[in-house]
Amino acid sequence: MTRPRGDGAGIEVGATGIRAVRLAADTPGRVVSAVDERVFRPDLQGTIDALVRVATRLSLTPDDEVTIASFAEGDRIIGWDATGWSVPDLAARSPRPGTDGANRWIVDAGPRRWQLDVRGDAGRAAGIRAAAAAAGLAHARFEPSPLALARLATSAPRLLWRVDRAGVTWCALCADGLPILAGPATAPRRIELGVVEAPVPEDEHRSFVALLDREPERAEQQLPDLLRRGASRHHATVGLSLLGDPYPAFPDSDVRSIARQCVALGAALSAAGLVGRVRTLRQLHATQGAPPRRPWLVERVNDDPAMVRSPRRLRRRGNDPPA
Repeated sequence: MTRPRGDGAGIEVGATGIRAVRLAADTPGRVVSAVDERVFRPDLQGTIDALVRVATRLSLTPDDEVTIASFAEGDRIIGWDATGWSVPDLAARSPRPGTDGANRWIVDAGPRRWQLDVRGDAGRAAGIRAAAAAAGLAHARFEPSPLALARLATSAPRLLWRVDRAGVTWCALCADGLPILAGPATAPRRIELGVVEAPVPEDEHRSFVALLDREPERAEQQLPDLLRRGASRHHATVGLSLLGDPYPAFPDSDVRSIARQCVALGAALSAAGLVGRVRTLRQLHATQGAPPRRPWLVERVNDDPAMVRSPRRLRRRGNDPPA
């Protein structure tokens, strides 16, 4: 069964909690329901139990579109503009400096295409996938949390800090709804759970992106300086929106509040088909030894039926008579 475009659920898997929302195209404001479940055990079974409760409270079925977002402590993202590159070309391209072993994601954003190189705990990511499958969400798609959060920001460059209840905090430099760089950081103000934003001047953003294109490792080293400057400009309130419509200012105690659901909302937009396609990219490695002399052959079939012995056999090449 195919769900209508605009229907989907987004789930954020955090260190000590799982937050999720369900969207529907025919619901005012789009949000049908929202949940915030604690993870009571710091192991795989604890994550499975929480995901089962989330799926039950959202009434999810195997036919529903679901996207799960996560970003563990210590994870990092480096993004670059891959517009004009085909997916096979990107798969065959050598990793950028400092991104060896990274998971590579391709994000289509309107006429542009971006590649996100995500480095982090591969074991934890595999554990979340296993937990989702055990909880009946084997059909779910996955993406990094900074990508989901960036969808709710305006196109202007800005810094977004995400604070989890466990004290895990990361920050992403975003522009045009995409994370350019993300990694561990300390929020400029003390909150238990939520998001903090700060604008980034256009000239500062351009120079930093230019450095990122030339020397990604050096740009990562300079990210703390960018965060310190941005922290002095952070806003007391967060102006995130859902497809251009300002998200309602629910109090933080409300399960629908932006402080709780900012990442889940972005993931739900992906599940609902309301944003560009996201997919993982498997790198193609060259095999050892020389390639075969003729790895493939395209041969024209003669148009004259008299020259063909059988519908299943093609005319022999060269001047040899047919067998």
